[in-house]
Amino acid sequence: MRLRLLRRNLLALLAVLLVVASLLISTRVLLASENDAVDVADRNQDTQSEDSLKFSFGSSSDLSQSVYSANYKQVVQNADTFPGEPRLVLVVQVHNRPDYLRLLVKSLERAAEVHSFLLIFSHDYVSEEMNAIVRGIRFCKVLQIYFPFSTQLYPKEFPG
Repeated sequence: MRLRLLRRNLLALLAVLLVVASLLISTRVLLASENDAVDVADRNQDTQSEDSLKFSFGSSSDLSQSVYSANYKQVVQNADTFPGEPRLVLVVQVHNRPDYLRLLVKSLERAAEVHSFLLIFSHDYVSEEMNAIVRGIRFCKVLQIYFPFSTQLYPKEFPG
């Protein structure tokens, strides 16, 4: 009889351990992510490519080349600070209203679990002020994309 109680207790303990282990694995506590081991060279390359995304506002063709270059590189800001896959991807279409963008960024900064987001800002108008606001975000991963056929880039021709 005593042996039976020990077997039941052992089976119950094993069942509880199995449930706890599966929960820890499913929430990625026990598994090491591939993105956790970020190479220092990759970090430096990301920083350099982020710095090289300066826009040339000299002429329409220069700005167009800058937009194409930025869209091609698709640099994810803060990727080294927040490794791993995002839990939520949030896309924001940005126009030429910096006050509204600042308000949105302030409210997103206070959101729960925002560190696990990937914020994608889609610009249809390119300006230094808007880029500075987005580049100032440090609470989650950020990607900026630009509409390549905007009226700003093609003021006198179709499709602009």
